Amino acid sequence: MDSFSGIFKKICWGFVIAISLTACTDTSNNDMPAEPGIPGSWVEVANSFDFSTVQKVDLNVDYNSVRTYGPVFFRIFTENPFITQDDETDVKWNEEVKPIYEDYTEYNGQFHAVVELPSYAQHLYIATDNFYTGMSLLEGDVTDGNASVVYEYFQIIPAPETTPANRKTSTNDVYVFEDSWPFKGDYDFNDAVVDANHEIEFNTEGKIIKETFYLTTYQNYVELTNGLALTLDTKVTPENVGMKKIAPGSTDAVGTSFTKVGKVYYLTDDIKREIGSTYILELTYNTPLELSSQMASIQPFIYRSEGIVNWELHIPMEAPTARMNTSYFGKNDDCSDPTHKLYFVRQGNYPFALYLKGADINIFKETILKRENESIPIDQFFPGFLEWSVSGGDSSQDWYLRCY
Repeated sequence: MDSFSGIFKKICWGFVIAISLTACTDTSNNDMPAEPGIPGSWVEVANSFDFSTVQKVDLNVDYNSVRTYGPVFFRIFTENPFITQDDETDVKWNEEVKPIYEDYTEYNGQFHAVVELPSYAQHLYIATDNFYTGMSLLEGDVTDGNASVVYEYFQIIPAPETTPANRKTSTNDVYVFEDSWPFKGDYDFNDAVVDANHEIEFNTEGKIIKETFYLTTYQNYVELTNGLALTLDTKVTPENVGMKKIAPGSTDAVGTSFTKVGKVYYLTDDIKREIGSTYILELTYNTPLELSSQMASIQPFIYRSEGIVNWELHIPMEAPTARMNTSYFGKNDDCSDPTHKLYFVRQGNYPFALYLKGADINIFKETILKRENESIPIDQFFPGFLEWSVSGGDSSQDWYLRCY
């Protein structure tokens, strides 16, 4: 007989998504470990959100009060990136504070676009060391998905004699997967761990001429053989997509050729065999991208070949590829319903996969990626995980930045 907790989970799920998931039945393998409980809680909250750590922010940055003579390069932080000496005249960058976003304004010093930031970024520090603005610091809050900052100090400075150079910026994200899908897992999230770096090269006019995606693989211990692939979404077709690979322990990027089917690049069919490898896609543009909103994006996922179809696991709510064996949907612990665009979801407080915006792989090297921590649920190392999960992403949004 179902417990009250189990019945309540099903009721919650039905009300939240307003559909009947009759295909979602708990016929999990009895050998799989039970889902960890929630300390101090007797009710499990249904998986009714996408477990995303990303927010879209309509961002407005305005340096128009300064005659900039060109685009202004700015950086966004979640803490003050400047160190000020006692006399407040000597200001330096705090190299330990890393930006979460970097971009250029238009030629007139204004920037307006919808950008993706980590969910925990609610108070923003926007800094620049532009020739005209000096080392300026603006602050603003994200309110209802909007943030606006205006530089109000007016000054006129003659154009510099030095020629600006191209500039590279990068952001870092981490993807983690439980490869027992559609069965329940142990939720240690180390079956496949992917460190994804997105590097952008700007020309002297602040326009994008190159994008490079680096994906490095990690895992703790697995019995199954998983491959790694990604879907590349380009809004502007690049003149060339270069494919390279860095072998474990090496620093040399060697040209290679990944299997490509449409927008999907199959990087390796066996992560275990090539653990620690870095897979690279280089996108070059002869005609520079005018706006950051024209940049490409990727959707990494793991897969296993089943002849002409594949077993695939994507982050929650992300649609599979055309090669997906869709017969898995709605089986065992999975509650996917493609007719309502619900993919790779389940009931409970642990998803099958996570996309962690702005994450640092090093914190996982000290926790879930240690061999002795195999099969230990992720919340044992990151105490804010369950609070974040139960709240539907409203609380402990920076849980993956802090561990025991």
